[in-house]
Amino acid sequence: MTRDQIKDAVRAYIAQQFLAGESPDNITDDTELVTTGVLDSLASLNLVSWLEEKFGVTIEAHEVDVDHLNTLDLITSMVLAKQSA
Repeated sequence: MTRDQIKDAVRAYIAQQFLAGESPDNITDDTELVTTGVLDSLASLNLVSWLEEKFGVTIEAHEVDVDHLNTLDLITSMVLAKQSA
């Protein structure tokens, strides 16, 4: 998958699972997800589980934090790095 395809899939998942009724278009590449409370600890774990299943990557416990999950850009970059490793 391309960077944009990964980002679009993550955007759609977050909108569907954590922002019921919100349009995915309202989640920009730099919308802060963790620091604004869209992703709390349980939501972050659910997202990580989905990322691992969807993209065939393994995300380490220390990567489930604001430095890796706060924006679509950060999430997409982590997935791409894991896929190429």
